[in-house]
Amino acid sequence: MIKNPHVQTFIGFLRCPRKYYKVQRTRIELCDGDFIDYDACVPEKSQRLVIILPGLAGGDKSHYVVRLANALYKRGVGVVIVRYRGSSGVPNRNPGGYHFGMTDDLLTVYTQLMQRFIGKSLAIVGFSMGGNLLLHSLSKLSNEQPFSKAIAVSIPFCLHASSKKINDGFASVYQWHMMRSIKQLLKKKRKQYRALGVYDLAMCARSFLELDQCYTAPMNGYGSRDSYYDHANIQAILQRIDLPVTLIQAKDDPIVPYDINDAIATEHSSVDLILHERGGHVGFWSYSRGKLTDNLTAWLLKILIP
Repeated sequence: MIKNPHVQTFIGFLRCPRKYYKVQRTRIELCDGDFIDYDACVPEKSQRLVIILPGLAGGDKSHYVVRLANALYKRGVGVVIVRYRGSSGVPNRNPGGYHFGMTDDLLTVYTQLMQRFIGKSLAIVGFSMGGNLLLHSLSKLSNEQPFSKAIAVSIPFCLHASSKKINDGFASVYQWHMMRSIKQLLKKKRKQYRALGVYDLAMCARSFLELDQCYTAPMNGYGSRDSYYDHANIQAILQRIDLPVTLIQAKDDPIVPYDINDAIATEHSSVDLILHERGGHVGFWSYSRGKLTDNLTAWLLKILIP
């Protein structure tokens, strides 16, 4: 494995492959008047379907999404990429947007996919924030779990800790990158809701700590940033998940403190924690004899398609 965690994290951005698949977009109307989209590429004869949940500020062009979707498509496996509220290129209708606590939207997507793709074996993979949302949504499902496999990669277990770590040192570069993408979405929202001064405050935020305090928490029904972070905490809900879940984490993740990972592994029998010494954040690259190897996609394929 490459030793530098920042190199691990950046390589994917520099080597994003082109897509080998074409998707069809489907829009789901939600009960609160808003909508959520998903992009699907499902070969006619495919009996398997993998749902992909991108990370914060991620989407269909994220390198880890494209790599996994390409690999699955080449093997005849259907792919669904969930596009959270406001992240599909079209501003969502309601003032608030997607966030770590928005799991009810996913439950609606799961229900529609089960109805649309009857008889297909469903698996699900969540990256970073997507992994956090995945675990929270699984904790709300009944004993009849719809998925044969569930995998979460590079999850920020505790937003209290991760929001501080990403605000420190070189990790702040990732914060800047993600906040730049989020602010591009907020600019469009500000045109819709000029009377709401909260968007002006959000555009001035310099960190997730500031953004979540002035925008994310109040616009999505939380009394404070701390209550939002508490709600998104993973440790409190793992015991309510019936489906065995595989977690892939790295000790050198520049965003996620690894000491939380060790506690997760020992406290919850339903969790299969694969904890690597190196890997960065959604990286896990190795370099040998002049060749880069994408270990993460290979590992995911072994679990999804044994």
